[in-house]
Amino acid sequence: MGTFLWKGIEDMSSQIDVPQVPYHWIYNKNLPTISQVRCEQLGKDRVLLADADHEEGDDTILASSIELLCKGWKDLGADVTLHPCPDKTGHADLIKSQWSMNLISELCGTSSSSRSPS
Repeated sequence: MGTFLWKGIEDMSSQIDVPQVPYHWIYNKNLPTISQVRCEQLGKDRVLLADADHEEGDDTILASSIELLCKGWKDLGADVTLHPCPDKTGHADLIKSQWSMNLISELCGTSSSSRSPS
């Protein structure tokens, strides 16, 4: 399957450029996230999950993948800032967490702490 997809990945990769504007990436590295799966064949049509390895992530995306991508962008001159979430918030809830909302408000200059008194 991987070799089948690789050509498309290479084609997309050649068309992607680094961000041309400052880029802020909110991510999590506090939850065990599957990084490798080992299966056993139980018959012609049945497979059993035998074991899995885990790394830091958000229960969906590995933190190391995000960090490596951002390092590559930085090496090419992009202005990238990583914002690891301090909580154990999963992938689906990360963008709507209170921590993320506060960070986005702060980055946009709309948080109460960044507003000047009227």
